[in-house]
Amino acid sequence: SPGRFAGDAWYLLGKCHELAGRSEEARRAFAKAAESGSQNQGLADHARLGSAIAARKSGDTERALVEFQALAKETKDDMVRSEAALGSADALFADKRFADAEAAWSAFLAKSPDHARRAEAQVGRVWALHEQGKRDEVVVAAGELAKSSRDFWNRATRAAPCSGRSSLPLAVMMVFKKNGVDIDLGVPQLGRQVP
Repeated sequence: SPGRFAGDAWYLLGKCHELAGRSEEARRAFAKAAESGSQNQGLADHARLGSAIAARKSGDTERALVEFQALAKETKDDMVRSEAALGSADALFADKRFADAEAAWSAFLAKSPDHARRAEAQVGRVWALHEQGKRDEVVVAAGELAKSSRDFWNRATRAAPCSGRSSLPLAVMMVFKKNGVDIDLGVPQLGRQVP
């Protein structure tokens, strides 16, 4: 029956709107996909995630936060749960709830120490600490971030900005500078490969 693929169609329409930068239209299409895709829980969860991301991008951080937190509790998909947890932290940061954002990123890092987006969560945590004026904790957290993986700087120099913050290495350096810290972490020039 034609209705059988309605969730897929709404999801693809949501992706098209998202790519075109039309966040509110994307959110509505993803919401329809989640409703239509209830037969396919994987599609429904990904559509709910898309809806939450679109809500955050359109500036509706409260809606995004509610959607991310509900999805993180309800989904059985580990990837969706991780993305929802990171999205919650980003939404809290965007809403200037820095202590809550710090706690959310810390919880993510504790639960997912080897996650591919660990560095992004660490940077978010550093920024949240910085926004709270926790200078000493910023220095420690940024130092841990810089030393956390051998290829961090190679990956970070290619990373896209996350949630309006600067790229990862620049963010760490900016936080150090804003906190009056002159520290040599052995960081290579941006774009230079670490052996």
